[in-house]
Amino acid sequence: WPRAEERTRQRRGGGVAERSGRLQQTADAAGAPTTESQQTEIRAMSIAHHLQLNTDKIRGAKVALLPGDPFRVQNIAKHLEDASELAHVREFMSYLGTIEGDPVLVVSTGCGGPSVSICVEELAQIGVDTFIRVGSTGAIQDYIDVSDVVISNAAVRLDGASKSFAPIEYPAVS
Repeated sequence: WPRAEERTRQRRGGGVAERSGRLQQTADAAGAPTTESQQTEIRAMSIAHHLQLNTDKIRGAKVALLPGDPFRVQNIAKHLEDASELAHVREFMSYLGTIEGDPVLVVSTGCGGPSVSICVEELAQIGVDTFIRVGSTGAIQDYIDVSDVVISNAAVRLDGASKSFAPIEYPAVS
């Protein structure tokens, strides 16, 4: 897999441009320029294949809560207002609800970096820009108990998937 910036460069040559960190189509299949309204329509029609979601289904949600286990999605969604299931395909279960009137997604990522990568990339393609991982974690500190809430500000990046999003030199500490 090429790194994210390499994929972006490759896509730029094929009628796709980067704007505000997101990719958008700027030409149709024949190479003719598209208007902003046509681009909006293209995004609305495109489906996040693995998640079976699109911009219409997510109703402008910009925030996604991401548990790993699909069986946790419903438990989290019941704390949202007007929550309803959107899709359930393999490890990806999704609900949409609101918090104080703002749409919020809850989408399971499955297990492992590649599955999380698929989920996050597809959500970003349909307009989500804030991802909050919720779930269990491991700890090596004696003072952290099993029932403690942990808010991480760093990560050990000994995986393969994160290299597709940022170079290994990029700090994993906020």
